[in-house]
Amino acid sequence: MGKKSAANKDKAIAEPAKKKGSGKNQGHEFRCLPKTVAQMFIYLKEHPDKRALVDEMGFVALSYLPNEYLNQRLLKQIYDRYGIYDNTIYSDAAAVNITTEKIGHALGLSSRGNPYDIKVDKKKLSQEDSDVYKFFQGITTVALQNLIKTTPIDTDENRKLWMRSFMLFVQQAFLLPNSTAKTTPVALPTIFDFGEHKE
Repeated sequence: MGKKSAANKDKAIAEPAKKKGSGKNQGHEFRCLPKTVAQMFIYLKEHPDKRALVDEMGFVALSYLPNEYLNQRLLKQIYDRYGIYDNTIYSDAAAVNITTEKIGHALGLSSRGNPYDIKVDKKKLSQEDSDVYKFFQGITTVALQNLIKTTPIDTDENRKLWMRSFMLFVQQAFLLPNSTAKTTPVALPTIFDFGEHKE
C-alpha cells in the first residue's frame, strides 16, 4: 500500500460515525443492512466509472436491493422458523432449504470455487497481502464507505484499493454481517487476490 492509500485510509477514518441512540440495541445496528448497500448504489449512479468496476466485480444484482430497512418483526419470524441443523426455513406454506447455490442465484453471485480459510495465517502471507491485511484490519463500515466515496480510481493501485474497499463493504453490510461495526478477519482473505485491472 502506497502513501496515497494510507492517506485515503486516514481521511476515511477521520470521518466520525453518527452516534446511535442510547436506547437502541447496538448489536442489531450492524446486522444485514441492505438499505446501506442500496444507498451506496444511489451514490454510484453519479459515478459511472466506479459503477462500471462494481459491474465488473459481479455485484450487479445488488443494485436491485430496495432502499428500505428490513422489518425487524419479519426477521424475527424468519429467525424463529430457521432450523440451524438442516439450514431450512419452515413456514406454513413450505420448508425452504437454504443452500449457497440458491443464495448465489438470488443475488446473482457465483457460488462456485473453493471456500476461503476462516483463519488467516499471517506468517504465510506475501508482503503485499500482509500490507493489505494490516491496512483493513479492524476498519469500520463507515470508514469503508468513506474510502469508496473519496478514493479515486485513476491508477491501478487506487483501483485495487477501491475494489477491496467495496468488497469488504458489501460483506460487512450484507453478505457477512456481524454484531460489531468493524471488519472481521473472516472477510479479509476475499480481497487478497486482486489482479491488475484491465483497461
